[in-house]
Amino acid sequence: MPRTREQFSEMKDERLTSILEAALPLFSLNGKRVSIDAISSKAKCSHGIIYHYFKNSDEIYQKLLASSTYVELYNRLFTINEGSSYEKIEEIISVLLDVSEAKFENVCYLNMIIKNDDKNSLFLLLTKLVKEGQNSNKIIAGEPADVVNTLFFVFKGIYLSFLQEKHPVIKVPSLENVMQLIRKPVSF
Repeated sequence: MPRTREQFSEMKDERLTSILEAALPLFSLNGKRVSIDAISSKAKCSHGIIYHYFKNSDEIYQKLLASSTYVELYNRLFTINEGSSYEKIEEIISVLLDVSEAKFENVCYLNMIIKNDDKNSLFLLLTKLVKEGQNSNKIIAGEPADVVNTLFFVFKGIYLSFLQEKHPVIKVPSLENVMQLIRKPVSF
């Protein structure tokens, strides 16, 4: 029996979804340097099927960045307007720590966000907030970029553990423990 238009449309949507699901962890781990070959291998489909949907891997990357999940996470991280610089940092860190196996997609996107080195990067935003926090005497002394690098090492370790699927259950540190890394000690 021949397939209906709805069945063809459903198959097309399923293929597109499987390509994007296969590509997401690859881009998260490797940045923009992901080949169509790697995506087709992970998606278990031919190059031709991928080229039917996309011109190149950059177009797949851009489609992922336009996803509602990426946009939501990006907005949660970059639109925190209330509170002191310390409170803004704490809110950003709480978003970055909100990972679990049920949110594998979020982990992929968060890793992409912290690896981004564009002029609107999370690294630059946090560096600015750390400097402001140091000026208000709430954040430890030191080069602001070094403080942010320390935080990013924590998150990259957590995210890589999830993405490489080597540790199925990962103990994520508490917000309080991560904030202790950057909080200026109180002197008595």
